[in-house]
Amino acid sequence: MAIKKLFICHSRAAAAEVHMLAAALRLRGIVPWVDQQGGFSLGDAQIDTARRVIREECFGLLIYATTEAFESDFIRRVEMNEALSAHDDDPAFQLVALPRQIDFRELTRLSLAAYGLDLAGFASRALTRNGVNAEGTTLDALFTEVARELLLKVLALTPMPLDSLQFQYSTRDRLAHEADDVFCVDATRLFAEFGAMTDGERWGRLHQGLRDIKVVVSQTLGRPRLQLHGSKHLTAAFLLGYAFPSTAFELDLRVKHGVWATDCRPAMDLPMSVDVRGGSASSTSLHVEVSTLHQTVAGAVRRYVKRTGRSPLVTLRITVSPVAYDEMMTNAAAVAIAHRVRQEVAQIVGRQPFEEIDLFAAVPQALATMIGQRLNALPPVQLYEYDGQEYHPSYRLH
Repeated sequence: MAIKKLFICHSRAAAAEVHMLAAALRLRGIVPWVDQQGGFSLGDAQIDTARRVIREECFGLLIYATTEAFESDFIRRVEMNEALSAHDDDPAFQLVALPRQIDFRELTRLSLAAYGLDLAGFASRALTRNGVNAEGTTLDALFTEVARELLLKVLALTPMPLDSLQFQYSTRDRLAHEADDVFCVDATRLFAEFGAMTDGERWGRLHQGLRDIKVVVSQTLGRPRLQLHGSKHLTAAFLLGYAFPSTAFELDLRVKHGVWATDCRPAMDLPMSVDVRGGSASSTSLHVEVSTLHQTVAGAVRRYVKRTGRSPLVTLRITVSPVAYDEMMTNAAAVAIAHRVRQEVAQIVGRQPFEEIDLFAAVPQALATMIGQRLNALPPVQLYEYDGQEYHPSYRLH
């Protein structure tokens, strides 16, 4: 079963706001199909495309209900007409109205006049005034609420019972959808676009999206096994594990040559060195260095300390030798390393207080996810991205 999309119809004037809504949807696994021109134009090719996409590729249609949208011939004659017909044929086809700068009474009047159907019955909120609603909630926050509600609709349409849930999770390059994907968490545009947001704010938005998915999945399906694939940053891998901890979810993580399961039995004889060193007495941070690749992170961390002047109180260095990595880095080995990282960090934190843990890692992404699953009940953890030369702070887990 191919992943289903949400068709969004809107006027040209609302394109910038719909772009924001689409971004909130993508971070919660919903694939929006947005007419980039806003209402197309009345040509045969566009008419056929709109009708085919609504019928064959989408689970529902959202009308961004501005007064200009009700004035559009294309929205009325093609997009809404096809959506209403699809809903008549199959009540499971979702109709969603999002009134913008009109109230529910006006939505009722305009929709009855245009379609002979009161769309107020398909609207849960009205977006009024410029930027905020009557309660002062920002437009961006309202889009987040709408995305959560639509995620509930998507999972409600999923055939039951369901003991496993597959989805794509990408921050670098969005891959092709797979037949068993239920949804797709797509943050590629978030990290490709340059604007006013800092990297920390971008990661924060992704983290909130993952948290929303966790809550909705738990409410709808309980604790299904999650099967994940995608193209992502190392920070995204840690963040995935942190959002779906081992206490609540087991994960099947796609790797280059198969799948690693988070509940695999750990290897018992993996050669691993653990070194704990003191640092600056004036510091309150713990540096955790985890290296499983041929080049350890120690040199890059020293350059980071030199560049920033942020020396740790204690450094914990966990290293798997290159020979052991080449010969023994298996699912079981990864689970063993993740267990050991948690064990060593918890012991050090239990002996003396730290305000922050700085985590520097050169590890496979699946292992990063397993480590992320075990970062709960610890001081805030600062994550880093490595650009090939230097470490740069990415996101703070707290």
